[in-house]
Amino acid sequence: MNITQENIDDLNAIVKIELTPEDYQSKVDNALKMARKQMTLPGFRAGQVPMSLVKKKHGKGVLADEMNKVLQSALGRHIQETQLRVLGNPLAKTADDQGGDWENPSNFIFEYEVGLAPLVEVKITTKQKLEYFKVKVDDKLIERQMSDLAKRYGKMSEPEVSGENDLLIGTLIELKKKEIKPGGIMNETTISLEHLDDKKTKTALVGTKPEDEITVKLRKLANSDADLAKLLGLSIADAKAVKSDFMFRVKEIKNIVPAEYNAELFDKLFGPGSITTEEEFKRRTKEDLEKMFNLDTEKIFRRKMIEHLINTTDIPLPDEFLKRWITKTSDKNLSPAELEIEYPNYKRSLCWQLIENNIAAKYKIQVTEEDAKVKAKELMTAQYAQYGLPLDDEQLDAFAMQALAKEEDSKYIYDTLVEERIAEAVKGEVKLVEKQLAYEDFLAWAQS
Repeated sequence: MNITQENIDDLNAIVKIELTPEDYQSKVDNALKMARKQMTLPGFRAGQVPMSLVKKKHGKGVLADEMNKVLQSALGRHIQETQLRVLGNPLAKTADDQGGDWENPSNFIFEYEVGLAPLVEVKITTKQKLEYFKVKVDDKLIERQMSDLAKRYGKMSEPEVSGENDLLIGTLIELKKKEIKPGGIMNETTISLEHLDDKKTKTALVGTKPEDEITVKLRKLANSDADLAKLLGLSIADAKAVKSDFMFRVKEIKNIVPAEYNAELFDKLFGPGSITTEEEFKRRTKEDLEKMFNLDTEKIFRRKMIEHLINTTDIPLPDEFLKRWITKTSDKNLSPAELEIEYPNYKRSLCWQLIENNIAAKYKIQVTEEDAKVKAKELMTAQYAQYGLPLDDEQLDAFAMQALAKEEDSKYIYDTLVEERIAEAVKGEVKLVEKQLAYEDFLAWAQS
């Protein structure tokens, strides 16, 4: 066997493997012997079929299989021994039937295209500024959250006419020249009159009855792009592109009378005896909101950090090789046009992976099994807390081990931990622009 490598440039190489019968023939012979033992043919006892017939039926397939095993093993050793930084997997450049004479096997030559990863050096300095904004948890936000919590255990009624604190359930219908647009957007949604800021829109919707139809402007119904997307049942990008007026057709009216701030409500929300007064309720609500928004800040910071590092780090990639590799390995059977649409997202993901590896190595970031178990328990605790279901240590251990046993869940946990630790390392190097924002401004920052 002879293996040679030709570097086309810094990002592409050709690996050539020359095989002789000494490299594969004994393996082929052993595989044919195994096939003979399992082969049955009328007129012959099991395992006694003449080898000539075995070769006639299985020869080419066995040769191809065994040769492929030899080639893959050889490629793996070459990559390891030469410490090649490969992207994706090598692609066979020469078709199988062109590597040699398959009717009379002798010497074969195979060539593989190899995509090489660039050397990445991520620069993180105090000259770089990254925003790290938090929500200002003021009395208005606290009181709104307390009211929402009380409504969760309140009493619901269905008034005939809507009031200013009611919930409208109905359909948003796209208009064109004040008429229903044929084939336009139509989405079942809800509108909370209590939280509408635009007085004119709120006035138009208060006093409505089921089957009433009111022309509305979308931007007057939504406080953020996320709210707009939810109203229309679209992605944020698609919702932002909508400019039409809409009709809202009222279907139902719901009125919720909040539960009183008393021991019965406090016990339902926080457990028996945890909170006993309205002042304690307010303090606990503030603490919970701050914890929730701090988590949001961390998530948004990490997302913006990733975008910043990708945009400020020069990472050349063997694009044409990667496109061929994706085309050959994807189970989506992508057309050339679809590939061009998908490739930028794949490229972005790959760039972040290279950046992540560089930072992790530079700051010696590692995640142990115990780290992953602690994180899994933390995630489980938060998940079940949303439903008011506390878990004891034994239950947490069991759920954590179940999550880590699943490949997808385990990968998410490990990736999250690495990302969190990279964010901590970055925060220690760059200049953080810290500021408290009103909730609406925080949402705008999150969506920017």
